[in-house]
Amino acid sequence: MGETFLRCPLRTPRGRVLVSLPPGGEFLLGTPEFVNQGSDEGFCIPIQEMVAVRLGIASNRKEVLESTRDENSFTVFFIQREKGEFWNLGVLEFTAPSTSQLAIRWVTALRIWIHHHGVTRPKNLLVFINPVGGRKRAMEIYQSQVAPLFALAGIHAQVVETCHANEARDYILQQDLCGFDGFVCQSNHGENF
Repeated sequence: MGETFLRCPLRTPRGRVLVSLPPGGEFLLGTPEFVNQGSDEGFCIPIQEMVAVRLGIASNRKEVLESTRDENSFTVFFIQREKGEFWNLGVLEFTAPSTSQLAIRWVTALRIWIHHHGVTRPKNLLVFINPVGGRKRAMEIYQSQVAPLFALAGIHAQVVETCHANEARDYILQQDLCGFDGFVCQSNHGENF
């Protein structure tokens, strides 16, 4: 299953943290290396809630697909739960000591565990977009917010822009859908997917 345990100090934008991936790989745990100095915030990210891990630092949080190529750094993208039922994309950046090869080891181990714990993750989705949804910005919202997340997670999406009532239902009933793992439909009354 790859590396079952990693534990070492890494640098984050908030300070040095002792980061570990315990046996079983269910979560990524971070505790402050020096509790009395700097930030005393730790973290625990369930592997099932990780979207992706990339070598390098995310150069622009709005454009999650771009990252600088740095062999000593890596970025973890994960689901960050907010109040209510709102979710955001969390980004946590780590820097390992230079020439240690630790960043590459971390990326490899985390990708293995993401794949292992995410065996039910979809790879191919059929997306229906109602063009009048989201105050007539549904396609723009999809392209700017949802499509980059799908790409980051390695999900291929086929988009169908609906033109009339019941078009999504008719499409589903008439097409061969064997290649899809699921469907995504945008509400015609809401602004978000």
